[in-house]
Amino acid sequence: MFGAVDLRLVASGHVHQRRDFTYSHVRHIWAPSTGFIISDARQEVIGIKEVGLVEYRFQPDSFEVLHVRAPGQTDVDLDSLIGVTTKT
Repeated sequence: MFGAVDLRLVASGHVHQRRDFTYSHVRHIWAPSTGFIISDARQEVIGIKEVGLVEYRFQPDSFEVLHVRAPGQTDVDLDSLIGVTTKT
């Protein structure tokens, strides 16, 4: 399906892990969650478990990818949120 195009980037997210790899001349970027990480007990490790965002800078013939974390940003684990929200 993509054989007729000059595909260079696949950008995705929603796996709560950051990953950046190249396969068959196509760069794959997984954006992390901006909210929380999921513990190893709940989710297999296939990338870097941290919160943050991805900034893309596009040029006519290239692109740059920056993995960004805000100063002082911390990785909040979903398990800690569940524990806090379920207490009464």
